[in-house]
Amino acid sequence: MTPAKLKIQDNQSEQLQRLATRMESTKNAFLVEIEKFVANWIVDTVDKYITFLPEIANIKSKEELAQIRYDAKYIGLEIAQKVSNIFSEDKNWWHLNRDINDKNYYKTIDNLLTDELKIEFGRAGSILNSYGFLPAMVIPLHGFISVQGGDNTLNFKYLDPIQWSRDSKRLMDNYWEDYKFALKLI
Repeated sequence: MTPAKLKIQDNQSEQLQRLATRMESTKNAFLVEIEKFVANWIVDTVDKYITFLPEIANIKSKEELAQIRYDAKYIGLEIAQKVSNIFSEDKNWWHLNRDINDKNYYKTIDNLLTDELKIEFGRAGSILNSYGFLPAMVIPLHGFISVQGGDNTLNFKYLDPIQWSRDSKRLMDNYWEDYKFALKLI
């Protein structure tokens, strides 16, 4: 290999390393944003049902309504952490795998939503069900469907598309723009 080709190859390698560092930073910012988004999504979804179903909300005491909101906030933080942990898995991020033969690695946030994650989002349905706002059903209702857990418990799965925050979509788009650029360097 000629010295000129070695220099080009070294330059590409340096660019890829800088790009991987930037992609890691973008991934970390995305995970912080997604955790914040999910915690708020759970609370907002429960609040939406309380507003959407006044005939049920009106028969609940102020204490019960406060408790459902508290449960949503508490469980929302727990779910947000789990979702962030699942999204952070190396398999979801090209710069951590760098399979140079995989030219079709692009993923949207929705591509990352596994059944496990849909059940985590469905825990909002479990909260609503426990307070009488959402019945157990096998036909999707307002985005939720009940599913039998492995331990014979009733779980819910959220099936509707999630309207991700503008920041989470922007960060994911930035990540994939870097991915496309990396493919040109390889």
